[in-house]
Amino acid sequence: MPSRLLGLLCLFALGLPATDLWRQGDFRYLALNPTLKLGGLETHNPDDPFLYPDEWTTVGLSRLRLDLHLRWDDAADARLAYEASSRWVSGNQTGAGLGILPTTVPAPYRLRSLQGNWYEGDHVLGSHELDRALVAFHPAWGEVTIGRQAIGLGRGVLFSAVDLFAPFSPLEIDREWRRGVDACRVERHLTPNSSVEGIAVGGESWDDSAFIGRWRGYVGLVDAELLGGKRGEDGFLGTAISAAAADAEVHAELALFHTPEAQLQGSILGDDHLVPKAVLGASYTLPVGSGLTVLGEYHYSGFGSRDSDQIATLLNQPKFRKRYLRGDTQILGRHALGFQ
Repeated sequence: MPSRLLGLLCLFALGLPATDLWRQGDFRYLALNPTLKLGGLETHNPDDPFLYPDEWTTVGLSRLRLDLHLRWDDAADARLAYEASSRWVSGNQTGAGLGILPTTVPAPYRLRSLQGNWYEGDHVLGSHELDRALVAFHPAWGEVTIGRQAIGLGRGVLFSAVDLFAPFSPLEIDREWRRGVDACRVERHLTPNSSVEGIAVGGESWDDSAFIGRWRGYVGLVDAELLGGKRGEDGFLGTAISAAAADAEVHAELALFHTPEAQLQGSILGDDHLVPKAVLGASYTLPVGSGLTVLGEYHYSGFGSRDSDQIATLLNQPKFRKRYLRGDTQILGRHALGFQ
């Protein structure tokens, strides 16, 4: 399968004026922050009739997001966000690779979806959802956040090995807001440079939930984190690190999953139940204008297919399809190289 995937992207965001719905003094208020975002993408697709039946695809996007922020004082606040969106596709909604994007299915790790479609047609899909609903407390010793929230882990930009909950797909057009998951996070500061955190993420069943322990800290120009626990039915260990190297930045992630089912195409570790993922990347800011940052990343995913010709077969396997759509792997193959 040729690897070409060329796109011309246009995004336009209109930040509507934020409005105070209630205010008491300088520190207590309830504010509404609406955002309207419009976008379009013209894509020349890979030569794969199964994933991309059309050689060229045009996509139009619109998103209206309403963010409510209640600030009670320095020790507590709450957020609520509702989003209505639409997607117009020149081909069928299930074609052009769009049918395999995680954002076209209900978000994982939610006790209740609170998501639905307000319009469905051959070329148009309109959806809406409650994407944030959280209360956050800020005691002197750390942070406590309860409710539907965005959780991002790791150092990767284009790819990730340790980003466990609704990570962005490399094919995503708009990465403005990460999809929220239902979780409780408790972080305690150990020193000014380190902390430990427990993350419990709920799903519709025990096998759809996750519990993660995390340590993170930094020394000088190096920062790192260690993670471990349960993700779905998998056991999980992971680490991420980033550092400044001369005038550049380098980062890496490594994760190991123990799965209840044997992987159909095996594992490079020799045990078909042990699945590794890795990311290695670097970035450098060129002195052009106000700064032009160039980024490159390599990603290996043991959940992907060894051979691109076998991707269609794997997508017909319920276990593989479930893992892909909930974000266990961001790519359908095992290797990816990206530049930005």
